Amino acid sequence: MSACLSKSTLRQTFLWMIVVACLSSLVTYHIGLLLPWVEMNQATDQVQQHVRMNRMLMKEVNSKETSGIDDTIYERDGRQNSLRKLSVNQQHSTQSSTILAKLRQIESRLQSISAYRTVLTLGLTKNQTQVIKDVFSKHNYTVFTKDETTDTKGNWSVIWTASKTDIENRNDAFTKYNHIPVLHQVMEQPEYICYLQTVYSKITESHNATCYDKLPALEKKKSSYILYDEKKGIQTKHGTDARDIRYNGRLWHSESSLLRKNGTIIHMKLNVYVAAMFPVRLYIYSGKELEEMKTYISDSFGETLEAIWWTNLKRSVVLSLFTSENLALKQNLQYNYIYNQYTQLLQYHVIFTSNFQPIILKMKPLTQSESFDIVKDTVSLMITKETVSMDVAVALSESISDIILDQKKCRNGFGVCLLESDLIYLLNSAKESKSLGNFIKIYPSLSDDYTLDINKLQQIWMNDRSLQTLNQQIKDHHIPEFHSTADVHSLLHQVESHLSAEVDYVEEDLLRSNLVPHSNFRRHLKSSDQKDYILSDEEGATLLSHLEVYPTIDLQLDPYKMNYNITVNYDIIMLHFDVRTKDSKTEARFENISGLVRKSNFTIGLGDNLIKIHVVDISKRQPVIINTYTFNVYRKYGGQTGISSTVLKTCVLKQDCTLKFLPDQSCGLQPSAQYTTWNQFILESNKKPYCYNYQDSLDADWKVPCYSCADRESCYWQQARWQPSSCQHRKHSITEVKKCFVGKKFLFIGDSTNRGIMHYILEK
Repeated sequence: MSACLSKSTLRQTFLWMIVVACLSSLVTYHIGLLLPWVEMNQATDQVQQHVRMNRMLMKEVNSKETSGIDDTIYERDGRQNSLRKLSVNQQHSTQSSTILAKLRQIESRLQSISAYRTVLTLGLTKNQTQVIKDVFSKHNYTVFTKDETTDTKGNWSVIWTASKTDIENRNDAFTKYNHIPVLHQVMEQPEYICYLQTVYSKITESHNATCYDKLPALEKKKSSYILYDEKKGIQTKHGTDARDIRYNGRLWHSESSLLRKNGTIIHMKLNVYVAAMFPVRLYIYSGKELEEMKTYISDSFGETLEAIWWTNLKRSVVLSLFTSENLALKQNLQYNYIYNQYTQLLQYHVIFTSNFQPIILKMKPLTQSESFDIVKDTVSLMITKETVSMDVAVALSESISDIILDQKKCRNGFGVCLLESDLIYLLNSAKESKSLGNFIKIYPSLSDDYTLDINKLQQIWMNDRSLQTLNQQIKDHHIPEFHSTADVHSLLHQVESHLSAEVDYVEEDLLRSNLVPHSNFRRHLKSSDQKDYILSDEEGATLLSHLEVYPTIDLQLDPYKMNYNITVNYDIIMLHFDVRTKDSKTEARFENISGLVRKSNFTIGLGDNLIKIHVVDISKRQPVIINTYTFNVYRKYGGQTGISSTVLKTCVLKQDCTLKFLPDQSCGLQPSAQYTTWNQFILESNKKPYCYNYQDSLDADWKVPCYSCADRESCYWQQARWQPSSCQHRKHSITEVKKCFVGKKFLFIGDSTNRGIMHYILEK
């Protein structure tokens, strides 16, 4: 009897356990339904943020662990400097967290304005207003005219106007505008264009064109003068013939002949987007006219000269805005450019000399009627909603160790003082880089090409007597409300370089972790492993269908995209391309119509490199190029970049350890026994007599400024000097060098070093 009761009790207990388990499952399921659902892409974004944060924290830990080593290495620079470095390292962790918190705070304020999704138009015609409504509606923005709302002073995400006068008296914090009033004022000055020409000539030392605001004395009958009139176009006059014309514009005189196509002077219209003025941020619109011009230069003169032409064109645009910024600073204006997001579309009218130097004939605001195709990409750039505070924080952390956000502490001279306007600039710049469309970012630049130009421009600016008051403020350590481009150029370049590599870092870290499945990872991040592209038969005959690059870089083929910008690290010296088309009637060929097929290796020099892949129709008797893919590959410089510090060691390099040619001598970087600091070397070497024959230069070596001779990455390699022991080489101006080349032909025979010398001379 008791046995039966025991079995019955066990059975009942087991049934009760099953009932409780079912009830528990139901309750858990019900709670799960009520919890907020996180989408996969949101989860991936959160993981990316964790990865970036971990990298930033690891950098801080490493800086702490190596602080003792650093202090030992730099002990010769003085105890005071070592103590300051130790103090900075101890504060670095707190500093990074403070920067990230500040960036997130500012980004939140910017996003709160964007969240209104409202646009106010002022002064537009009905047709212009309709175009703006069509463009913004695709981004779920609502557009109002002045007549459609009584609250014109309210909170607007964007204010789009017909002219600068409609916004001169507005003060809408963080609102985006499509005009920069101060830039209009600068461009309206009668002498503006000729001033740009003068500054460009001084900075480049290679421009032989002169601009005249007033009719000059035209004595030489054989001299050719250019007159530009927007209605009549470009007129060419010779000598005193120009006196007979009714002079209402400007004259240009160029010692070099002008670039022509079929006998006609090439007159190009270039569209430029100024995303910021203080500091400058610039984009060139890659439209049909620009691409046709690139193709013409490449086909007619070769790809090397096309690269020189493109570099000169970008440089002239960047320098024109640097100059405009300085002219704007001369105006005693009430600046509202810190929080107000002023932007401007411009059109440049440009001609070129036969040595591919640009001459800017005119700059003007681009009207909406002239820029329908550009407006769409401009709007996408203006209102991009990407979240980038973490990206910028990591880039700043990896670029600079001493960052000061408190203006009161900026006066001590240590570290980089970042204003709120700088953080706004960096956030907007990072956002725009993710929504470029057909725009090409030309400043801030991945390359460090503009440091010397800015230094020369600063000299011109500081010598201007009209700026004595402003110069005195700088000498008195006046803390401005915003920084000019020259103030933060080195920082912008470093941050831009780190941001361009951010996707590579995130992909690598996410793949190593098991936080995100590979299938989901491929949906949300770019992958260089996805190489084959599905195309129709018709498309397959004209487009690339396969692209593979080794070493693996962040590059994904889009067959419809013809231009790619790639950045590779200093240690990558060669890229292997493997490309194919789908159709057997076409081939992928490198460099030219008769170049290598399918596979090719390219040695990558420092700075910019141009690689072209042509889709060629081989079914015809004569092969025909159907499409051209252009890859602009920028290889980063090794070591430090920017303007070198004054507290540096002088290191000596006689030969590389991997390529020794003097077995009995040391190799690699060695501390200089003669010069302790870099400043001492510069001062002493400048006192030496000039070298007059090759024998004086036999005993020579490289002198390199470095923080530590034991670490080549701490060196400023671009500042290195080839220095004989008993004399110094005379430095010739570009004008003097050009005279040496007049009437002579040069044949460069040798390795890549000799090729680099040739390219350097051609660029100059």
